[in-house]
Amino acid sequence: MSDDEFYANLSDALEREFPGVRLHIYWSEITHVVKVMSIQVENKRQGTGTEVMRRICAVADEKGHRIALTPDTSWGSSKAGLVRFYGRLGFIRNRDTSISNTLIRNPKGNA
Repeated sequence: MSDDEFYANLSDALEREFPGVRLHIYWSEITHVVKVMSIQVENKRQGTGTEVMRRICAVADEKGHRIALTPDTSWGSSKAGLVRFYGRLGFIRNRDTSISNTLIRNPKGNA
């Protein structure tokens, strides 16, 4: 299975496991990163978004993949709050000019 198919399947599986979550993630063959384009959670502040992101991070860590995203305030969160949230998950400011997203997370552990 290609990385593209793998992350599409992961997105579908997480949406089934967590009702009320809408997720758009994909593998970028050009930049070799997992792109988190959107994560929408119906019931905020219940830990669902955190758990979904932890799962994505764990899988990316296992595969040795970086994750890139840009915080999006469209769903009612503040940019500063989102930057803090993603920072707790290991995301840092992206300085790689080949990746357009503002935050990046390098794989942790044995990757």
